Amino acid sequence: MNPFKTLNRIKSEQLDQYDFQKDASNVRGTKKWTENREQFLSDRTECEWCGRETDDFDVHHTWGQSFSRQWMKATDDAFVESDEYDTDLTENRLECPECGLKDYYERKTKKPKYRCNNCGEEFKDLKLVEGGDAVKSDDYGNKPYTTEGYYQRKAEWVKENKDEVRKKFEIRYQNLLDEYAEMREDQVVAICSKCHYKEEKTPKKLCDECGENWYNPNKLSDNMCWDCIVESKGLEKCSECQDNWYQPSKYEYCSSCRD
Repeated sequence: MNPFKTLNRIKSEQLDQYDFQKDASNVRGTKKWTENREQFLSDRTECEWCGRETDDFDVHHTWGQSFSRQWMKATDDAFVESDEYDTDLTENRLECPECGLKDYYERKTKKPKYRCNNCGEEFKDLKLVEGGDAVKSDDYGNKPYTTEGYYQRKAEWVKENKDEVRKKFEIRYQNLLDEYAEMREDQVVAICSKCHYKEEKTPKKLCDECGENWYNPNKLSDNMCWDCIVESKGLEKCSECQDNWYQPSKYEYCSSCRD
C-alpha cells in the first residue's frame, strides 16, 4: 500500500465537504469582522498597492492558506496523540533555545558550549523538541523528523480513524476562520476598489519585484511584470530582427533568428 495515495484519497473525500469561500463570506457579516475592518481602515488615505489616494477601500488578505497542508497536519495531530503512535517513528529536534533555529555550532574551548549564528545567543544546552511535537508543529517540515515507517503506520491508522482526523481538521479550519476575521497587520492590506477588482476578478497579479505593475501569471513567470523581467534578466531587443527579445549574456540573437 502506498501511504501517500491512501492519505490523498481520504483527504480529497474530506476536503470536498468544506467551502472556505462560503464560510469566509459568512464571517464578513459578523460584528467582529465589521469592528476589525473599521479599526484597520480608520487612518487609511491611500491604496497600499498603487498609492492612489481614495476613501474607497477593500481589505485584502495576503496570507495564502493551503487546506491540503492543514489537513495533512491534522493527520499528524490525530495520529501522534493516538495509542498507535510510537516514538521510534520520529526523530527529535535540537534547536537554539532563544530563536528556535538549528543554525548553531559547538565551540571547542569557549564557554558556554553553543553559539547561535542566527541570533548570536550563547547557551550551555540545546533545546530538545520531541519528534512527535515536531511533526505536529506548523513551524517545522515533517521530513527531517519522520522515519521510513511513519507514513505507512499513519496511513493505516487514518484509514480506520477518519472521524478523529476530521475533528482535528475542523479545529484547524475554525482557527483559520477566526484568523480571517482578526485582520492582523501582517496578513491584510488596504487596497482601492480598482486593485481589488484586478486581484479578485481577473487573472492579473501584482508584481512581487516592483509592487506597482500587474502581470498575467498565465503568460509571465517568476511572479514579475515584464519590465522587471527585462531588468532582472538583462533582456534586449534582437539586433537582427528588431522584434523579439533575447538574453545577450547567453545568446547572440533571439530564438527565431538563431533558427
